[in-house]
Amino acid sequence: ILLVGLGKEKEFHEKEFGNAIRTAVKTLNETGAFDASIFLTELPVKKRSIAWRVRQSAMIAKDATYKFDQFKSKKDEIRRPLRKLTFGIERRNELARAEEALAQGIAIAEGMALARNLVTETLQSAVVYLIAGAVYLCMTIPMARIAARPNFTGGEPAKFAA
Repeated sequence: ILLVGLGKEKEFHEKEFGNAIRTAVKTLNETGAFDASIFLTELPVKKRSIAWRVRQSAMIAKDATYKFDQFKSKKDEIRRPLRKLTFGIERRNELARAEEALAQGIAIAEGMALARNLVTETLQSAVVYLIAGAVYLCMTIPMARIAARPNFTGGEPAKFAA
């Protein structure tokens, strides 16, 4: 059982809900548990439906466990990462809306992860290409030979020859 502090009930809004879900998922992911159930989705969030709470929970859970380590030679490993997360709902008649919202949340989160991967891969590749290009230029452009030392006493400026 993991207890999550939520603060004062009157101050519990969307941001606090998201923070509670993120904290719970990150903590559960580090405990070594294979599966877990979260009942934070049953908490009322002002002007938000069960579908919103489940959709947000799915997106936040995926984001909290996101890791990009494609370019790492030594990948950080969680001893036993969380594999299954179950969200609780209060009423059986909300199940269809919650399942649809869960599917939407997972799809949105996977799209967000794909976009993050593409940006990170592109930036990593761009840095590699920039460095390779700079090295190539440094090796192919002949170094200028100094024909004369600069005269710092006000004489003629230094002359360079290629």
